[in-house]
Amino acid sequence: MNAKFFLKRGHDFSVIKDLEIIGAGKRNVDCLKCGSSDRDRLIVAYFEKEYLKSDLANKQLLHVAPEKALSEYFQNKCNMMVTAADAKIGYAQFLYGSKVIKADLCELPFQSNAFDFVIANHVLEHVPDAQKAISEIQRVLKPNGIAITQVPLSQKIKNTIESLPNWGIKEKKKQLGQADHQRLFGNDFESLLEQSGLRPDFWHHPISADMKQLGLNPKEALLKSIKL
Repeated sequence: MNAKFFLKRGHDFSVIKDLEIIGAGKRNVDCLKCGSSDRDRLIVAYFEKEYLKSDLANKQLLHVAPEKALSEYFQNKCNMMVTAADAKIGYAQFLYGSKVIKADLCELPFQSNAFDFVIANHVLEHVPDAQKAISEIQRVLKPNGIAITQVPLSQKIKNTIESLPNWGIKEKKKQLGQADHQRLFGNDFESLLEQSGLRPDFWHHPISADMKQLGLNPKEALLKSIKL
C-alpha cells in the first residue's frame, strides 16, 4: 500500500485549519495503485509493526464501513476471518464489494464477545449516537480485544461538538468540517471510550522515513483501545 504519487482527498473548510482537525483537510493521500488512503495505511502500518501475520491467522475481525484495500489486506495477507458491515450498503457496493452485512453500529446484530478486533475507521463522526456505538463496539469485542476507532479530532477543543437539529449542510461544514458529520471530537474522546469499558492508547509510527513513503500525517496517531 504505497505509491510515489497520491491523489487528492478531503475538504478545505476554514474550521479544519482553525481547529487543526487531525484526520481532515485536503491532502494528497489516495493511492493510485490500491485505492488506499493515508488513514488505511496507518492501520496497516500498526498491524505490520505490532503483530506477526501468523498470530493474526483466523482471528475474528469486524470491519465497519469496510474500506476495500483494508479488507483485502486482512483477508489475503493476514488470513483473518473478516466480517464486513455497514448501515448503508446499496450505494457503496462498488467501494465495499458484495460480501457486506447490513448492520447499524448503534445496534449490531452480533453476539457479545465475538470479535478479536473491531475497526471503525472514521465512522463514529457519522453515527447518530456515538456513545451507543462505542458501547456496541465494546460489547462485541472479546475480553482483551482491540478496537481501532480513528476519527477527525481537534486537540484545540475540550469537549466534542455535537450537531444541533437545526444545522443544515452549510452549518455542518462551518462547525464540523464536513456536511455529513454529526460531531467533531475533542479532547474528551478518550474519556468517551473509557466510559464504555475500553482502555484507549495512542500508537505512534516509529519511523519517519516510512511515514513519508506511505504518505502518512505525522500529526496523526492511531487510537487503539483494549476491552477491559
